[in-house]
Amino acid sequence: VRSSNHKLIYNVVPDKWEFYDLRKDPTESNNLILQKNKDIINLKKEMDKYLWSEECFRNADWHNNK
Repeated sequence: VRSSNHKLIYNVVPDKWEFYDLRKDPTESNNLILQKNKDIINLKKEMDKYLWSEECFRNADWHNNK
């Protein structure tokens, strides 16, 4: 999921989150996921909303087992 300046990635396998400030780090080499950041929270909400709307979570065994 992207905003104008940020990118949030979730990899199911391995269970890993990535967050980048594209303005400061266009090559996505500095994962900022461990920082306290309101943009991370907002993008996670957007991703969750999208995945539920597309029924990705409802049909995925990996999500039900978490």
